[in-house]
Amino acid sequence: MTRPAHRRVAASDARLGVLFVNTKTEITPIQQVHAAIAAHLDPSRFRVFVVTPADCDTEAAWDLSPDVTIWRRRLGVSLRASSLAERLRALIRNLSLIRDIADLSLRIRAHRIRIIHTATTPRDVLMGVTLSAVTGARLVIHWHDTFWGRYPLLWRIGFRRATRIFAVSEASKLSLVAVGVPAEKFTVIHNGVDLDRFRPRTPDPAVRRALRAAPDGLLVLMPGRLCPGKGQAELLAALALLRARGLRPTTLVVGKDDPWSTPGRRSHRAHLEALARQLGIDDQVQFSAPRADMPDLMAAADVVTVPSWTEPCGLVILETLASGRALLGTTGGGTAELIDTEVDGLLVPPRDSSSLAAALERLLTDAALRADLGARARRKAERCFSTRRMVADAERAYLEIAQDGAATGVAVASVAGARAGHRAARHPMGVRRPQP
Repeated sequence: MTRPAHRRVAASDARLGVLFVNTKTEITPIQQVHAAIAAHLDPSRFRVFVVTPADCDTEAAWDLSPDVTIWRRRLGVSLRASSLAERLRALIRNLSLIRDIADLSLRIRAHRIRIIHTATTPRDVLMGVTLSAVTGARLVIHWHDTFWGRYPLLWRIGFRRATRIFAVSEASKLSLVAVGVPAEKFTVIHNGVDLDRFRPRTPDPAVRRALRAAPDGLLVLMPGRLCPGKGQAELLAALALLRARGLRPTTLVVGKDDPWSTPGRRSHRAHLEALARQLGIDDQVQFSAPRADMPDLMAAADVVTVPSWTEPCGLVILETLASGRALLGTTGGGTAELIDTEVDGLLVPPRDSSSLAAALERLLTDAALRADLGARARRKAERCFSTRRMVADAERAYLEIAQDGAATGVAVASVAGARAGHRAARHPMGVRRPQP
């Protein structure tokens, strides 16, 4: 749903203007989080704008909110390409970003937008940094990852320019602090989920029938992008161990194939399917592309497992908690901030198929344990991981940023008056350089 740009905002409108920048045509969990924040900010205190590609393939929450102004632009193309020629063509096409940035700079000034919120996608960071430098708006970068060894130049520039970095977990924050990003820049805001969409519900027998799961059989669900770090291979190895012990749960692995995560950019799904055949468990394991009926799948599952090597703050983990299902995860990344093991889920070391098999066996053979963990998980989600809580955290951070900016502006004006004719030198990025 596209709405025209608003006219110049009235000078009497004291609401804080926030612009969300999204250059991806695919709505991933990262964009889902940003869209939820944008759509639910208090319209009595915030004016919300989103710039997003004209050819975005999926509606997000910000598209459905009457309080959000959507600006649709071309916003360039991804530089992720398999050949040098394709990358050069993409680079040429991205020259159109100059026009987009010029247009958005005028809009930011006209609408008195004071905060620009981006993810760490390269074009997001490029646009956020440039628009912030040109207009003086404060830059917020939302960090949804844990540092994994590669530190692109654009990230370095973006983190220096950013007034604030929203990290989705303490683990995410500490992974950047360890490489020199100042700790005082961070606000930790755990993700939140829609507690009405994901809630305990009676399983639909038709869902289990479609998966060829027996009515009295066991169903394991593993949602997540198909890449090595999500731990699908470890789950398959664990299932092979369980099969040798007489347990053969029907297992559904749901997620988008990510060839870019593998050497040679080969299909990881094809690798996993071959591994399942090699382990002799292909008759009990099914693979599926992302599905829109995840609440129904979670309700049908006896156990949901997310055995990632490192998980910053996985939405599927929070969705499982909200659904009141028994969750089996790992201690990698930020998951241990979300789950109290033996209380509202079970955690095992990452990349440890034997421990994963043992914990999965406990859950599959103890219905009372599954029910107890699931009930506690739902209560945890209600206390800690609602969309409302996430948005409230973001609202507080935005207002703090705006107040700090206003105070800084007064101080700068005072210094400028006292030192007429002199300009204070400052680092072009505004903060110290992170140490390598």
